[in-house]
Amino acid sequence: PKPVAEAEAAPAAAAAPSVAEAKMALLRHAATTDRGQLLFNQAAYAPLDEYSAEEASAARAAIDALVDARAGAPVDEALVDGEWELVFATKQLFRSSPFFMAIEAAFGEGTHSSFLSDNKEVLSSELFFRLHELQVKSFGASTVGKVKQRIDIGASSLVSSFDTILFALTTVPIIGFGKLLPTFGGRVITYADSLSASHDETGALQLTMQVDRTQVVEQQGIPKPPFPLPQLLDVEWPVRNVWKVLPWNDGKDPDCSTKVVYCDDDFRINMDIRDSYFVYMRTGGAAPSPGDGSDAGDEATTAPGGGAAAVVDEVEMRPVGTTADE
Repeated sequence: PKPVAEAEAAPAAAAAPSVAEAKMALLRHAATTDRGQLLFNQAAYAPLDEYSAEEASAARAAIDALVDARAGAPVDEALVDGEWELVFATKQLFRSSPFFMAIEAAFGEGTHSSFLSDNKEVLSSELFFRLHELQVKSFGASTVGKVKQRIDIGASSLVSSFDTILFALTTVPIIGFGKLLPTFGGRVITYADSLSASHDETGALQLTMQVDRTQVVEQQGIPKPPFPLPQLLDVEWPVRNVWKVLPWNDGKDPDCSTKVVYCDDDFRINMDIRDSYFVYMRTGGAAPSPGDGSDAGDEATTAPGGGAAAVVDEVEMRPVGTTADE
């Protein structure tokens, strides 16, 4: 008979390929659906919402396989810390930001009808996000680039960012090749604080937070906006302060939450309050503890090219409420 150690190791070794296969399948679906954006998963897209129905089902099956592999064990809080990049979503990419999560939470269960929903009652938040998407993406006006998060539970901080490129395609086909409008953009950063983590009955890790502020910064490789828009770069907008004085918010804070249903050394899967999934891959190690002397900004300032990109990386990765000198 096999030694006890080998007998115990055999099931774990057999389980590893299924996890690896689920990850590979999920990455394949992410690639073939443009990070999930070709799923067209809202009825407002009809009939395109059926275009990738099989891909959507297969992607969710891969997600379910990874969650099942956890076998009810609590998500390791320490693994959640670090730098992550969004690789797949079952909803619009921008909805991974705490800013939009807070908007969704504020709408609650309210419904509305419009021509976008064939005058049927739909969640007001879904309608809002669809209208937002129409405004920023029509005619190729806006493209979402990298979507990142930096989580430091010990510092009660979550920093979310996405790169936006405006007017990347503004030529008239056949008539000419010159650009009608300049291409520009930047990185939109949302800072959330008061981050807390707790496990639910399934072992998933519930993250709750408040949106503090947001800003747009220059990003290397993306042209700066034309005058006078550059004056708005690096300005921090006090979302929480403004949010609380808006009459329809009744003085409430911009609270939001998301649930980590799976996390390991390189993969993290979050589920929002509407059961939409957001899949991330780790791009950096665990977040440094405050005051331990390690600073992501130090590495950024010595990176090739330096300049604006170094400043952007330093701003993005600093814990909420700190300055470059801290």
